Amino acid sequence: IVEVRGSNRQGLRMDGFQRLFRADGTFVDHVQPGNRPNLDYETDDGHDHWHVQAVARYALVTEDRSSAVTAAPKAGFCLLDTERIEQTGPTAEVYQQFCERRQPEATEVSQGVSPGWRDLYDGDLQFQWLNASWVPPGPYRIRTEIDPDNQILEADENNAPRFTEQIIPIPGHRARPLAIRTDQGRPARIRLRADSFGSPGPRRYRVVSKPRFGSVNRRVGKQFTIPRVIYRPKSGFTGFDSFSYAVTDANSPFPKVPVIATATIWVGPSPAPRVAIGGLATRVRVGAGMQLTSTVGELPGPEVTWSVSGIPGGDAAVGTISPAGVYTPPAAVPDPRVVTIRATSIHNSAAYSERPVKIADAEGLLNALLVISRPRVSLRGRTLVTSAISRAYNGKIRFGARVGARKLRGCVRPVRQFRTQGCRIKVPRGVDPNAVRMVVTVTDGKLVLARRGYGLPR
Repeated sequence: IVEVRGSNRQGLRMDGFQRLFRADGTFVDHVQPGNRPNLDYETDDGHDHWHVQAVARYALVTEDRSSAVTAAPKAGFCLLDTERIEQTGPTAEVYQQFCERRQPEATEVSQGVSPGWRDLYDGDLQFQWLNASWVPPGPYRIRTEIDPDNQILEADENNAPRFTEQIIPIPGHRARPLAIRTDQGRPARIRLRADSFGSPGPRRYRVVSKPRFGSVNRRVGKQFTIPRVIYRPKSGFTGFDSFSYAVTDANSPFPKVPVIATATIWVGPSPAPRVAIGGLATRVRVGAGMQLTSTVGELPGPEVTWSVSGIPGGDAAVGTISPAGVYTPPAAVPDPRVVTIRATSIHNSAAYSERPVKIADAEGLLNALLVISRPRVSLRGRTLVTSAISRAYNGKIRFGARVGARKLRGCVRPVRQFRTQGCRIKVPRGVDPNAVRMVVTVTDGKLVLARRGYGLPR
């Protein structure tokens, strides 16, 4: 049996504790040393009841389970008896009061799961998703950790993560690294290649960076549909040159940062070892990761060593990269924000490829319901008084309003994490305040982290 209780309410939070039952029916109240559970009155999911916080943690990980590419904040739930799965324990629900729903002023809360029962959450309930907007297309699994902070005393404390057996494809295209050779002064006709996952739309190609010692017949940043590029080396040039390109889904705006691959060209009279990097995004978020690939000569394979900003294998400050090419960013944004990832041939240290990667804050991975909480609006005379709380670390919070296509004057405030911020918006005469649609947006530079719409309560 798992029973969690809350008391000592302070606003919309209670101190939690676990009630442990003995075989004779007596009980003792217990708190794990240094890990008292918290119960919060949660309105953002529409249920308006008390949640035990940090019950579970979810992450999307690479197919080999070695690295997380995106993670969700620790999830809290209302614990109930929803489905009987074993013949042990009570025959009817014990915990069924829905966690003091619509009782933010409750002085105590009791919730739990009985022996032989489980608390089954339907997939359409709020806060049960992972934001994959930034994740490169490819095969992944979901990792689940229960009681990640060890708040609940258990008979078996081995809370090893569990992984889905089913592979989950993130649909889209990933550009492949290329290694090409051409003779001095001779153009090379290059066919761009990509791996596709799921059921994506048609491929769209674009050159991301141009070669240094030659030219290509495609304009940087301009999309095209035929995967052919002609490279022309400069007169008299011999050696390595390269350009980078991306392949995106014509029917989807995701991933937000496409995967970049390198086309490495050897210009010279005879073959030489050539290194190219694939699977590389120009920006990766703290708490995420990415699987890189390499090509040496004409064949993909592990014939390279990896380094990050000149450090073999990387370190805690710039992020680490495994021999298999799995890059894990540092726990905090480094200074400077840009690191350089290099793949070097193990047979010839002069043969390598390197690319810069920008490390960005983790909040861009969160969805709107987690970044913006408790948007409120009320009417005072002809003035709409609105407020919201941002959970982002930095940036700006923008309050706006519109009636149909007409925009009303709003406000822009610097983000103050977990602090309520507000705005007063005057409603013009002749406009019904109930027809005004409020919009609150959180931005970080040009990046929109979250946007939510709301209006006056009906």
